[in-house]
Amino acid sequence: QDTLRFMECVALEAGGRYQRTFSENTQLVHSRRVDDTYAANAALLFTPTSGLKTFVKVSRFFRNPFLDENPFKDFRAQKILSPETGWTLDAGIDWTFLDEFQVWGDVFFTKTEHEILYDKFIWGNNINSPSDIVRKGFTLGAGWRRDKFAAANVAYTFVDAEFDGGVYDGKDVPMAAESTLAANTKVWLWDECFVFGGYRFLSSRRAYSDFANEGSRLAGHGVFHVGLQYEPSFAPLKGFKFGATINNLFDRRYADCAVRSAAKNEVYYPATGRSFMLSVSYEF
Repeated sequence: QDTLRFMECVALEAGGRYQRTFSENTQLVHSRRVDDTYAANAALLFTPTSGLKTFVKVSRFFRNPFLDENPFKDFRAQKILSPETGWTLDAGIDWTFLDEFQVWGDVFFTKTEHEILYDKFIWGNNINSPSDIVRKGFTLGAGWRRDKFAAANVAYTFVDAEFDGGVYDGKDVPMAAESTLAANTKVWLWDECFVFGGYRFLSSRRAYSDFANEGSRLAGHGVFHVGLQYEPSFAPLKGFKFGATINNLFDRRYADCAVRSAAKNEVYYPATGRSFMLSVSYEF
């Protein structure tokens, strides 16, 4: 990965990675698989003035399946799952102005081959997508920050995720939320400690296994979180960060996962209720 700067305001960033993966699952008929995969990216960066950044980027990606995503013991299986591969075209802007304000946005198009999906109706439950999956959308965001005083930001992402070709051409991809809205804020109590909070909303989604979009949608939901972080600056504890977070603050009852059954109705799984997390980290 490297950056080539043509002039003060124009640069080209490019890189790549190659990987050979050996997979084996002795419970399957075709128990071994070798995959040669690579990732690569090239981005043109344009920064005409201080605080303003724009970019156009094209990239190729891959993800090898975890072993437990494959069927554990299915002698009908033809092969171990193929790696997901695909490419993304992305263009965006990030502008910081008046020192404290920031706006950003990007538009993107992604095409994925062999995406791994959950299918309740087969033994082993996971399959490679029968056709390519296309995602296209945009992100918009705005924020304000005054260091050691307060900060706030809001961001919205829209994603249209559909099967591209095959028997499910044009159908929504299960469990892919079309809209995501997130808002976050923090306030410093003193230089070493701040409180923070936020809200995240996901729109309605198709249930797992509902490739034909025949069932009802899983309802959208939003949850709040609050927390506190303390980063001491005195010598004995310098480098430590102590945190406490309460997720799903109002103990909202909702489902974050659903599976369409053979009877064309859905089975819903409850999400985590109100939960507490304490954390300690150390940097050196």
